[in-house]
Amino acid sequence: MSEIISELQAEVRQLRTQLQHCELQVQQLQSQLQHTQQELKQARTQCREFHIKLKQARAKVVAIQSSKFWKIRQRWLQFKKSLKFFISMTVPSESSHRERSMAELQSKPEAISLLTNTRDITLLKKIETTKLIDDWNTNLRIDITDELKGHKVVYLYQCNQTKLRFFLPLDVAGSSQLYEQLEKFDWYYMPHKWEHDVAIQDLQGCQYILEIGAGRGTFIERLRGDMGIDAQGIELNQSALQYAHERNIPVEQFDLYDFAQQQAGHFDAVCSFQVLEHVSDPKGFLEASIQLLKPGGKLILAVPNFESFPKHYQKNLLDQPPHHITQWCHRTFKSLPSLFPLKIERFRVEPLASYHVDWYIEIQESRLSEHHPLQTLMSRMLHRVVKPILHRSAFVRSLITGHTLYVVFLKLE
Repeated sequence: MSEIISELQAEVRQLRTQLQHCELQVQQLQSQLQHTQQELKQARTQCREFHIKLKQARAKVVAIQSSKFWKIRQRWLQFKKSLKFFISMTVPSESSHRERSMAELQSKPEAISLLTNTRDITLLKKIETTKLIDDWNTNLRIDITDELKGHKVVYLYQCNQTKLRFFLPLDVAGSSQLYEQLEKFDWYYMPHKWEHDVAIQDLQGCQYILEIGAGRGTFIERLRGDMGIDAQGIELNQSALQYAHERNIPVEQFDLYDFAQQQAGHFDAVCSFQVLEHVSDPKGFLEASIQLLKPGGKLILAVPNFESFPKHYQKNLLDQPPHHITQWCHRTFKSLPSLFPLKIERFRVEPLASYHVDWYIEIQESRLSEHHPLQTLMSRMLHRVVKPILHRSAFVRSLITGHTLYVVFLKLE
């Protein structure tokens, strides 16, 4: 009897301990709830203040527009517009010269689509290489003169069939020396990426996995350690290879096309994250990747989405040569099954990442016209209201299209 009583007393003590622990958790949750309510209250107050300032600004705009000065200014602008139209009718404009120049450039025999090998393409713009060199020196302290091979101009084309955007000439693709300089920035080789988390879900059941452009091998290490999968990678960057070898991560230096010949049909899945946009031969890259797969194997690709918010950034140096050679979108990937033995399994679009919030705000601010009467007010709102909300709320960030486009293909039998 005494043993039963002792056991019951022990159970009562254990239950009391659990109850105390639960009460402590409830107190913590209540504290967090109060903190969240306070933050929400502050955000509401800021929104009300902004609404009041917005009404005041609108009133000022109405007052300005009703003034005599504003009416005179509108008449002057209308006169300038009429004068400009008259000049354009009598003097050949720069735009007409530009259109003629584009037509001549588009007729070049080497200007063909990198996916279809046809000349069904459109020239979108040209970029002076001197400007690229200056911008890279100013913003990144990297001299890309040698990377551009003496070319005076780089051209951006679009394939009309696939909507792939690509830069010519192709020999301006970055060398390994460029990437060794870029990896000195802590943001360049990020150990944790959104696409890695998503890919791990899609790789369930796969036994042999290859990552092309594995960098320092962080994803390979994660697959082998957390999931026990036989994963390996190939990489050309010597510095990244050394980093992987020092940690006994199986990342080796192989030419993709030679490796595809040696290991044809060996892998259950082939992955490539933030690599395809650097490749000057995307058609050959995709063909070699497919060759490495078993029938029914998965080809997983992640690239920057050029239809996302960075497209509004005028100085997005990393999305043009010598860093990126191609620009991809959802429509481009949808076109690939008509060119390769592939079937689309699923698409995913990255939500706005927390580490991209400041960049996102900077880009939105750059879109505000300096001459807009609400420019100052809108800028303050972006920094004082929108930015704090985006940093705190994963839900709000999930409503905004982020940087990366992710797609899973199946190799047809």
